[in-house]
Amino acid sequence: MVSAAVATVPATACGPGNDDEHDRRPGRLPGLHERRRGGATLDGRALTVETIDSTPIGFDAVKGNPFTAGSGKAYQYACGLWVRLKPLTPGRHELSLRGGAGGFATAADYHLQVGRPSSTGVA
Repeated sequence: MVSAAVATVPATACGPGNDDEHDRRPGRLPGLHERRRGGATLDGRALTVETIDSTPIGFDAVKGNPFTAGSGKAYQYACGLWVRLKPLTPGRHELSLRGGAGGFATAADYHLQVGRPSSTGVA
């Protein structure tokens, strides 16, 4: 299963307690979760979009990445609208993502070429 973000918000907006409409701390975006919108298609067919709220995630950060000050194991929160894809069949595919929240909007089109698996696991 592969996940793709449709519409995400800054990590500071995803942390616990950010659902409070009256929270005015720096980096918080009150009411943002209610204003999310988005959709996705794979090869022209609509995909199911799901809402993921304030989920803690861990990842291996590399030096110079935009989310942490350095490299190594990092922890943050993720939230937004996401789609999950089963493994794609070999061939060409187009994944289109559209989304936004409040006054923010984003769009991405991916032209994918999926190879056939080999006996060694390397295409």
